[in-house]
Amino acid sequence: MYELLTQKLDPQQIEKHRMWIALKAEALLNNYFVAPVRDEIKYEMMLGWMKTLENYSKNEIEAACWEHLIEEPRRKPHEGIIRERVINARRRYMKTNTLKHLVELDKDVKEPVENSVDMEERRKTAAKIMQEVFGSKKI
Repeated sequence: MYELLTQKLDPQQIEKHRMWIALKAEALLNNYFVAPVRDEIKYEMMLGWMKTLENYSKNEIEAACWEHLIEEPRRKPHEGIIRERVINARRRYMKTNTLKHLVELDKDVKEPVENSVDMEERRKTAAKIMQEVFGSKKI
């Protein structure tokens, strides 16, 4: 499980990161028509972006924004869409790395070597052991 980014940062770093998110959101939204809104409403909108994305790294947020611009250039994004893209990218990363790890583990497993002792010889050995242990010739 991922550790929350806000748990790693001190309050100043958190505030700086949140300001970066607001700047990134505003820049992203400027690619689309934005109706003029009062400053109070714009502030609340940016708070939503900051609260939603504050626990994700800059690299993750930037990648999600670029992915959205490339894959859905006509759809105006909101913070939930970007968050979903970050989470999906993490899932893809985990799946890919898990598969790579399993492939590496599989490479370490050696193929069974053909046993040179044939079945008839094994039966004779088993019968001999059974006779010694139980005193019987029955298998």
